Amino acid sequence: MLSSGKNVQPAVLEDSIRTHPAIQDSVVVGEGRHFVSALVALDDAMLPSWLDAHHLPSMTMEEAAKDSRVRELVSRAVAAANSHVSRAESIREFRILPSSFSEAREEMTASLKVRRDNILAHYADVVDEIYAGPVKA
Repeated sequence: MLSSGKNVQPAVLEDSIRTHPAIQDSVVVGEGRHFVSALVALDDAMLPSWLDAHHLPSMTMEEAAKDSRVRELVSRAVAAANSHVSRAESIREFRILPSSFSEAREEMTASLKVRRDNILAHYADVVDEIYAGPVKA
């Protein structure tokens, strides 16, 4: 629930974002916040072919997370997800993480379900940075 009292169902957004071929998964953030954001993990196995298909050079996960061209392409997946929800429920800001979610780091279960609390704890600095900046419309 956002600080405004608006209840947001993250599954609608996360399921939509997850359909992108280069994205492993995402975690929607917004509990007690003024707007909705997302942490996006690229798919390490799919990234090379996806970059090639988009005529982008080979890059590591860390490089892809910072690359403006990758961000622009991922932003299309976020925009598509936003088309399924109201403006108040839409993702206003997102960050591409420098690595995929991992079972070894207890970010995913053995059945590949996201462990939201662990991811939010591991990337608390990223979440704090999202909400420290100016709010995007």
